[in-house]
Amino acid sequence: MKVIVFTLRDVEFGAVIEVVKEVAKAKQILRMKKQPRFASGAIELRDEVIPVVDLRKRFEYKIEPAKKISVIIIEEKENFGIVVDRVKGILNIQPGSIDSVPEAIVDSELKRFFMGIGKIDSRLVIIIDPSKILSKDELKKLWYFKKRVLKNRSDAERMSSENYGK
Repeated sequence: MKVIVFTLRDVEFGAVIEVVKEVAKAKQILRMKKQPRFASGAIELRDEVIPVVDLRKRFEYKIEPAKKISVIIIEEKENFGIVVDRVKGILNIQPGSIDSVPEAIVDSELKRFFMGIGKIDSRLVIIIDPSKILSKDELKKLWYFKKRVLKNRSDAERMSSENYGK
């Protein structure tokens, strides 16, 4: 299984490459009043507005200011992005090298996001299931949010990479 490896607070995570459309650097994030609490805002990428979710927020990590904003674009019926600290590359993890995630490592409520832990040499990579990052209801809210951003771009607060997370 090929996964794109990224970090959140120095922990390595991976997402199955088949659902990843691309990796992008965002210069700024657009925020709107009354955006869904799980959304970080939206980015503009080649004239397309893509709603984004910050995985640090989703996994209940403390969000610290980011020097750069890295976004992994996930393909769904409509694309959405996940904000991560750093993208490290692609790894091939053998299915026999993947174990379930112990509850001692991850809160049982957050466990639904994860497919398992991949072991490669001395590295451990927590593999996320991008299809579980958002519920169907949250996806609908995200698409509604995207429509609002498209309609009201001038009302969006532009958060540059220098002040994202502040």
